[in-house]
Amino acid sequence: TIVLLDGTYALTVGGGGDLGDLDITDSVDIVSDSGNWALTFIDATTLDDRIFDVDTSVTVTITGVSLANADYGGTEGGAIRNSGDLTLTNVAVPGNPLTAGLG
Repeated sequence: TIVLLDGTYALTVGGGGDLGDLDITDSVDIVSDSGNWALTFIDATTLDDRIFDVDTSVTVTITGVSLANADYGGTEGGAIRNSGDLTLTNVAVPGNPLTAGLG
């Protein structure tokens, strides 16, 4: 389990494509310590990519987090590209455009 303290986590190592997002290759729970999406943000404003890329055959649960401002610029996911088993609970996903295709 990864516990995020309330605050903003700015992802800044971008490059687009498969260079900037966080690849999740093992099952994991990601939770905010308060459980309140209005207090815990993962912000990808400067990333030029999605936030998470969930691999096949993994189970991911994200709870109490805002996943904000990701822009992959493609058709496979705004904030998240999911190929596994993903559960979002009390999660906000503001400002994550998708031009076409899979959301």
